[in-house]
Amino acid sequence: MNLELFLQQRRPSWQRMEELVRQAQRSPRSLAGPQLDELGTLYQAVTADLALAQRDFPNQQVTLYLNQLVGRAHTLIYRGEPLRWRQLKAFYRTQFPQLYRDLLPYTLAAFVLFLLPALVAGMAVAVNPDTIYVIEGPGIAGLVEEVERGELWTDIAPGVRSAASSLIMTNNIQV
Repeated sequence: MNLELFLQQRRPSWQRMEELVRQAQRSPRSLAGPQLDELGTLYQAVTADLALAQRDFPNQQVTLYLNQLVGRAHTLIYRGEPLRWRQLKAFYRTQFPQLYRDLLPYTLAAFVLFLLPALVAGMAVAVNPDTIYVIEGPGIAGLVEEVERGELWTDIAPGVRSAASSLIMTNNIQV
């Protein structure tokens, strides 16, 4: 297709769409029903023109113009509804509880899969304290000795508490 012929045939619809887009950008509620229908029809036609221009005239100014025009119209046609307080309230009053109820079986399964091994390991260690070395390995021996002496990892000398705090926070962030 010839560029001049393309411009001559299609420019009136682009100009009309640009008028409607400008009007809608100034006042979104100013477009009446027939104008909205026209904007939708023009949007489809101009996007088809853009596809044609990208294929046949990729380095021409008209392709950039059509791309910008379609982009401006797209934000008007497909924009979402603005968030309102009642939507947020509805989310927390109905949608979130419904989602929670829908996911409850999976949440319970995850909880049981977490709690059951912990209970079994805890009971095994309560019955036979040496079982901790089987569960955790020999590296736990130093910590077990500290706990048996009544020393906890939280008993940190006052002079090194800030450094220990930094170390603990860094570890927790990395984990």
